[in-house]
Amino acid sequence: MPAHRQDLLSWLSIAWPRSDVGSVTRLTGWPRWRVEAEVQDLTQLGLVAEGPDGLLSPLVPAAGLWSAERRQDAHRAAAALMAPGEPGRMQHLAAAHDLEAMVSESLQIAERLWALGALGRARAALTEGLAAARALDDAIPATLLARLARVALAENTVLALETTVYEFGRQRTGPEQRDTL
Repeated sequence: MPAHRQDLLSWLSIAWPRSDVGSVTRLTGWPRWRVEAEVQDLTQLGLVAEGPDGLLSPLVPAAGLWSAERRQDAHRAAAALMAPGEPGRMQHLAAAHDLEAMVSESLQIAERLWALGALGRARAALTEGLAAARALDDAIPATLLARLARVALAENTVLALETTVYEFGRQRTGPEQRDTL
């Protein structure tokens, strides 16, 4: 298979499940007509399926076509095209191993879910942010802990409250950070 088709399959797998001609055009930087023609060829070869909604699904694994570093860069590019807090962006940041961005993204997602009343999902997003901050080996941002406490108090379940108390206990804080909480 020619390299440009391998690239397109890889971009489709990065963008999936939100891959359509428009998103793949933005990711590849190719002209739209080229993406449409290549997608048509890949569809005829049985390597891509196009749904009635225009979404494209690669039908063959593309993970081995690019190096891990190139896939991380592609996920970073996909995340950059999405608005903060947009569904799916956190997965791209995680695949790109962009831990700092994951911390800030978790706050964006939690805020959106808080507004919707989806407290358990907001707490899960904040927990992802905590894990990313710990992987950075940084102190947990006070904002993250404060939002976790706010969500847990609103959720008012034993699990949410115990988890939050546990997270506060794990945190190494100095007097200046405790004052911000």
